[in-house]
Amino acid sequence: MAQQTPAPRPPGSPLMNRGTRRNLLLVVGLAFLGLGAYGLVTDETPRWVGLEPEAFPARVEAIRFRAAVIAPGKSFKIAVKRRGRRRKEPPLRISIALGAAPVARYRCRKGTRCPWITLAPLACREGEGKPAPCAIELMDWGRTPLRLMKKPRCALTRPGAPDIKLKCPHNLKLGAKLKK
Repeated sequence: MAQQTPAPRPPGSPLMNRGTRRNLLLVVGLAFLGLGAYGLVTDETPRWVGLEPEAFPARVEAIRFRAAVIAPGKSFKIAVKRRGRRRKEPPLRISIALGAAPVARYRCRKGTRCPWITLAPLACREGEGKPAPCAIELMDWGRTPLRLMKKPRCALTRPGAPDIKLKCPHNLKLGAKLKK
């Protein structure tokens, strides 16, 4: 019996591209798998997540970010993108420094994020303006339904202004525990 050769297909036919699509999906799938593995390996949990509630309230001696440290005499500057009508303007520069006797407080209620640590009072200065009180909220998503993408969230809070998301500090240096 003679072998039959398949009839030639037009260049745009879906049967012609099946192998190409399969290879493309394989490459995209491997890229996402590699990205997920890289995220798991490089994303280390900040040390403040493991702090126990018994250590609070305590004085804050230093807040260590990967690139900088907020300590007495040292400040940390962040750039905040503008939104709305002002988005074409350059980013807003905010300088964060330790205020007078900053305290770290821990709170955890049923059905909320735990731990939830508040570092206040801090001194924030927008551009060259006067320092104003502010606080940093450190939140871990450990007890929520989002266990798959568990990642700490941090925000800079200021009275009368919207919260600003910022990268979480890597470590907190706490002093002696205060009386409640």
